Amino acid sequence: MSEQVEMNLHQLMLLFFRYHHALLSWLHPKRGDVHFILTSLPEKMAALSYGHVLGQSRAVQLGCLVLKIFLLYANIDYLGTMTFIFTTALCIYNLYVVGRRWANNIDGRFDFRQMLKETNTQLKLSYASEVFSPTIVGFLVFLMVRMPGGGSNFMWTMACCVQIAASLLLLALEFHETMIKGK
Repeated sequence: MSEQVEMNLHQLMLLFFRYHHALLSWLHPKRGDVHFILTSLPEKMAALSYGHVLGQSRAVQLGCLVLKIFLLYANIDYLGTMTFIFTTALCIYNLYVVGRRWANNIDGRFDFRQMLKETNTQLKLSYASEVFSPTIVGFLVFLMVRMPGGGSNFMWTMACCVQIAASLLLLALEFHETMIKGK
């Protein structure tokens, strides 16, 4: 048995030395596929349109919000009535804001631009609430609720983190489109 293992190791070493140039060219950053992938990544990301990223991010947020509402309902006995009512109301409000903006294809760049240009404080707050409410409400709900351990805790944490990450992605994208590209 040990002779067979030695033969296999010997064959493996021969294969390695025979093809080490191909392996090195693949791993070397100046040659091979890795360099091509890393250099073409910005081009691939630039090919994604603002509207596509916007729609996908809002769809992900909607899915996470629906999952959070179901998890709240499933754990009502653990959370208590008041916590359930308050956090469900926040999640439904967040679902309404994100869903309305997704269904009507509302562009966040205009709201972001108007929030910065407007002199009237009430209008400025109205635009800011449209832009920042998914992120702020997502953080509030995540910090207010602790699910019992196990699968529901994992699903709750993942849904909250993915929803917050998607809303932060939208904020960063709207900031980039308005402040950096818009100039």
